[in-house]
Amino acid sequence: MSCLGDESIFRLAQGTLTGAELAAAQEHLVTCADCRRVLADTASELHPAETVSDRPSARAARELPRGARLDRYVIDSVLGRGGMGIVYAAQDSRLHRRIALKVVASELEAGASSRERLVREARTMARLSHPNVVAVHDVGTVGDEVFVAMELVEGTTLRAWLKAEPRSTAQVVDAFLQAGSGLAAAHRAGLVHRDFKPENVLVGNDGRVRVTDFGLARAPALADQLSARAADLPATGSLTRTGTLLGTPAYMAPEQLNAQAVDARADQFAYCVAFYEALCGQRPFHGATVAELSASVVTGEVAAPPRTVDAHIFKVLRRGLSVEPRDRWLSLEDLMAELGAKKPSRRPLVAALAAAALGLGGVVTYFVTTPPPPVPAPVPVVVVEPPPPAPPEPEPVPEPAPPPAPVPAPVVKAKAKPARPHRAKPQATPAAPAVVDDDAALAPTFKKGNQR
Repeated sequence: MSCLGDESIFRLAQGTLTGAELAAAQEHLVTCADCRRVLADTASELHPAETVSDRPSARAARELPRGARLDRYVIDSVLGRGGMGIVYAAQDSRLHRRIALKVVASELEAGASSRERLVREARTMARLSHPNVVAVHDVGTVGDEVFVAMELVEGTTLRAWLKAEPRSTAQVVDAFLQAGSGLAAAHRAGLVHRDFKPENVLVGNDGRVRVTDFGLARAPALADQLSARAADLPATGSLTRTGTLLGTPAYMAPEQLNAQAVDARADQFAYCVAFYEALCGQRPFHGATVAELSASVVTGEVAAPPRTVDAHIFKVLRRGLSVEPRDRWLSLEDLMAELGAKKPSRRPLVAALAAAALGLGGVVTYFVTTPPPPVPAPVPVVVVEPPPPAPPEPEPVPEPAPPPAPVPAPVVKAKAKPARPHRAKPQATPAAPAVVDDDAALAPTFKKGNQR
């Protein structure tokens, strides 16, 4: 096994390393003198001249057993530990639902005013309803314990989601736009996160991104002062009041590292650090300790991103990483709007060509800038006026009713007279032509009476 990383040693010195990680670290320490020496130095910086039993945070490290009750919530198991306290999976005995129950570390709730502030900010979060914010169901105190009952998200942290498999630029941008929407919603409600980082962003199994720990990452007044002891601590660890600085220095804005007043623009800086890290695989500022990191951040020299990172996205993030808050985006919403208006990148294409001509040899490097695509000629717009509306059809005029048919007069039939038989008139038979007989003409003519 390789030597323990700074974060593992820091968590081991804090007492927040658990489970398989703790077992592996203890096994390695048996055989590695270097890691034992680094662990001892870190522990002495964290807890000078004090033992674990008398540290203020000793009571906070006490883990509630399974089945223990805190108000109406029944403890089931431990979900995680951090500088802010312990998060449990618990059962709401009144509403019969599973919730995430965060018990805030006692060192952060010391004093009535601190407890009241934590409760007040948690109640503000309870009134904030946004799909990209972990919902707060309840907040209260039991004795000196301050607890916050929250939505239990089935999923993983943004850090683990990014490491699980290679993610495309589009996937990373979508996840951070969702997280930014939740962060901007809290800003509108008057809350500043103060500890935005991939571990405080959850990616649900449904793909929805939610930001958690809003308003609860604010340190008490004494914790806003960066001491010389904290300056030598690892930049990747989450500092509690033991180090007199709350949050994760690797994501802190310069004004936060310098113990100055912070506002939503400090969250914008942390958001851009996490976004840059997700795209580039490294943070924009380098430093193994808080002191080294602070020196790097104050110079404002952002590490150059790989050529695979879109130039427009880097330009947007670079402004959010400005040293002076006034030089950053006016709001996180403005930053995200600019990311949404992403322009295509035109990076110069560098090609090295070997050439030898006219007896001269060497490597000639051509810088070929990809020409912009030709602008298509404007297509003439033909405005086609719609035809005039057809006049409304006249309402049909009802046809006049036909006049009543005249009643036919009764027909009186006259008795027909018997027809007379038609008597044809005898036609005169034409007389036969007279035949003149010469002999008869010569005979004597006799009268009828003279024939006797």
